[in-house]
Amino acid sequence: KVFEKAKAEGATAVIVSAAIEADLVGMDAEERTEFLSELGLKETGLARLIRAGYELLGLLTFFTVGPKEARAWTVAKGSKAPQAAGAIHSDFERGFIRAETIAYDDYVSLGGEAPCRDAGKLRQEGKEYVTKDGDVFHFKFNGETQSFGRYEVKREEVIDFARAYDPHEFHLSDEAAAGSHFGRLSASGWHTCAMTMRMMVDQMHEKGIASMGGAGVDELRWTAPVYPGDVLRVESELLEKRRSRSRPEMGLIQRRNTVFNQENRAVMSFLVPGMIALRDPSAPFDE
Repeated sequence: KVFEKAKAEGATAVIVSAAIEADLVGMDAEERTEFLSELGLKETGLARLIRAGYELLGLLTFFTVGPKEARAWTVAKGSKAPQAAGAIHSDFERGFIRAETIAYDDYVSLGGEAPCRDAGKLRQEGKEYVTKDGDVFHFKFNGETQSFGRYEVKREEVIDFARAYDPHEFHLSDEAAAGSHFGRLSASGWHTCAMTMRMMVDQMHEKGIASMGGAGVDELRWTAPVYPGDVLRVESELLEKRRSRSRPEMGLIQRRNTVFNQENRAVMSFLVPGMIALRDPSAPFDE
């Protein structure tokens, strides 16, 4: 009669044995599976209750997976990919480009993103894609772009840096540089990195950003020579940002930085994954 009443009211009912659930609490995953199998059950009562609740409320779950953690997110059925991205952060929805998407069963059976990509199971979905239960997403979006810095390249600094760290002749001597493909004395690429780092740190101090360091750089490219007298600046585009689950006082970001000279010619670009301190570490995750 309970099931009949629930159906008549547009609701649902789930049988849960408190005794069974109490026994399951102290078991590891293997013991739990074996115990449920002996009882002729595929999942716990709690799992059935959650599933029924999601169904009744019209909700579904999608996943994001990174190198250190995986997270489940809840959205309403019928939500399109940008709305799903917005469940993580509103910036993701505003700047949504596309969603790299893998079906849950494919992700589990093939063993992760790389095997799924190799097997052709990773799809590129756009703004009209309707999220499916169990989708594994990696969102691509346009973040805000900052332009900052002004660094005039000095001849003495070029030579001093090269002498200490990169003593190629074309970084040290006008005569040697004249016979090279640079044509004249040029700065080491690593010197350009150092000058850029100074502009980045100055910008963080000016904006009150508490940097907690970085995890290296990716895709570093030196795209044009840097000469004494050049004036450099940085454009920095935010690609990703999220809060660390394991260290809630920390935010994790990724930016694409491009360095330009006074002629607006790009001389260097790179991706930088950074760590910043949150202004309010006590803030809830679902803000």
